[in-house]
Amino acid sequence: MRGVTIVPSEPSQSVLGLRLAFVLALGLVSSLLGAQTLASGPVRDASAQQTMSNAVMEMGAAGMGPGSTLTMSGQLPLHGQTSSIFPLTIKARGATDSRAELTTLDGVRTTVIHGGRGMIRKPDGSATFLSPNNTAAFQTPYLPALALQSLANSQSTEIQNLGSTTVDGVALDVVATGLYQGITPGRSEKLADQTRTIFYIQHASGFVARIVRLHYAEGQDGDSQVEDIRYSDYRTVNGVMVPFHQETWSGDQLLFEVNFSTVSFDAAIGDSDFEIASQE
Repeated sequence: MRGVTIVPSEPSQSVLGLRLAFVLALGLVSSLLGAQTLASGPVRDASAQQTMSNAVMEMGAAGMGPGSTLTMSGQLPLHGQTSSIFPLTIKARGATDSRAELTTLDGVRTTVIHGGRGMIRKPDGSATFLSPNNTAAFQTPYLPALALQSLANSQSTEIQNLGSTTVDGVALDVVATGLYQGITPGRSEKLADQTRTIFYIQHASGFVARIVRLHYAEGQDGDSQVEDIRYSDYRTVNGVMVPFHQETWSGDQLLFEVNFSTVSFDAAIGDSDFEIASQE
């Protein structure tokens, strides 16, 4: 993808406004990066990389890597016409392998993402495969420090500095990432655009305040919405800063939140936790 600094939406901003801000940011990044990306592969802006590295250090994730494991448990209040609260357990290995078990009234609904593929196992045992648009560049959203660490070290990730902004009196540094991968530069750029993720990092603390990205509708090509994940209640667990409260918004609508009660690192997690059935 090829950025004007976009200001993250406040709850009063409309879905259309948030989408427009996101699209404007994508368009300007495209115009800035297009020519050099074609010539030399993914652009990795040095200042943006430094911002990411500083944030990883401040959040205590510099020593984490693909083999690091994470287990989190808590509750997921779902908002909408009918509000419900469901127990949630997360298992992660590195930033790209994830297993989420949500206990609903019908039973456990399990979402597994591994190797750029994703699947939902429903309580009745049936499986639904997730759109590659949502899984190809997946980085765990539950521990933003680990996601930043993984992206900063990935040579197939495009990294761009989008400047800075201020929200509610808090100064934020803004960086954008996207997966640059494909058999031609054009296809690589298209994937980078589709997987664009924008990180808002507190300038003073280095903590990730929010992540803004596109979430694609499953089974509906081209349909997407802007997803705005907001982090708070950071606590130290084994030297790593973990946001125990997380909210996911779309425009002015709070979709759901997660309140974690326990977080642990380096538990034994086997390959079987991330198995995905063959897609016929």
